[in-house]
Amino acid sequence: MKFYSLTVNDIINETLDAKSIIFKPRDEDITLFKYQSGQYLTFRIPLQGTTNLERCYSLSSTPIIESELKVTVKRINNGLVSNWFHDILQVGDVIDVAKPKGRFILQPATNPILFFAAGSGITPVISIIKNTLNTTNRLIYLIYANQNQESIIFHEEIQRLSEKYKYQFTCHYHISSVLGRLTEDIILDFINLADDAHLYICGPESFMSLIKEVSVRNNFNENNIFLEYFNSPDITEDDENANTSKSKTIVAPKGISKFTITLDENICEVPYKHGSTLLESILSAGFDPSYLCKEAHCGSCMAVRKSGEVAMKKTTSLSKRDLSRDYILLCQAIPLSKDVWVDCDS
Repeated sequence: MKFYSLTVNDIINETLDAKSIIFKPRDEDITLFKYQSGQYLTFRIPLQGTTNLERCYSLSSTPIIESELKVTVKRINNGLVSNWFHDILQVGDVIDVAKPKGRFILQPATNPILFFAAGSGITPVISIIKNTLNTTNRLIYLIYANQNQESIIFHEEIQRLSEKYKYQFTCHYHISSVLGRLTEDIILDFINLADDAHLYICGPESFMSLIKEVSVRNNFNENNIFLEYFNSPDITEDDENANTSKSKTIVAPKGISKFTITLDENICEVPYKHGSTLLESILSAGFDPSYLCKEAHCGSCMAVRKSGEVAMKKTTSLSKRDLSRDYILLCQAIPLSKDVWVDCDS
């Protein structure tokens, strides 16, 4: 994965534990950083005493109405990278950033849109909402869950949008310290606001899993559900709602010695290390694909299977639609045939 130098132009305090950082690419790199609302940037963080760490943060800016690149970072207890953004990064600093990526984007349609966001999950959602309001007449409903009133990110901006587009955009705040966690009844009431809607969800994995499960069980069209997984090693979920999905035990057949990848527009053969995943073999061969958690949570290592057969130990961040389109997770994929070819650039 190739990185470029971006300069910090401004830092904005959104809440007590959330900051927005505005970046400027070099003039020769501006076209490389064109993006769609809902996409994310990958940062290479130079932490003292460690090797560089890479983390993804969604863009909260909207290209059609804002010229800057803006990401919003919420401080996580004991989070190495989020605390670095809050305590170390300053205006004028230069940081390594990869080109925008991500598929959590506005789908071309006229359907109403239902958004579920929790905490910093509002970041790609606010970008998509602003894009939708400025380019379409689609009805938008947002339910935004937070622990308390003070932790609502973009509160004033959301209020302004609600007033300016009062016939098109409706926001409901769910404050868990007052109302408790989202219940199935609340979710059902929300998804019944509009027929044939598109459903976008971003937040902690347990939050998204609950909403998706309730929606699908109540006959919501799964092809109209779009999720953005943003968990990374910076975030630990050790409560009762932490992901507990188990990995399958998969062993590659004997005789598989290599596979093919497309990476940075180059087609390369990669030696396969028996007992490893595709990602582990790619890294051992000295290549630098996009990846973060290695646990199927973040989806950063998603690639397209162009040929051959693979099996995955876990598919947490892949939807049925993703699987039907031959998306795989490199960190979970084991080759089952000798003709495996995966496109890491798609």
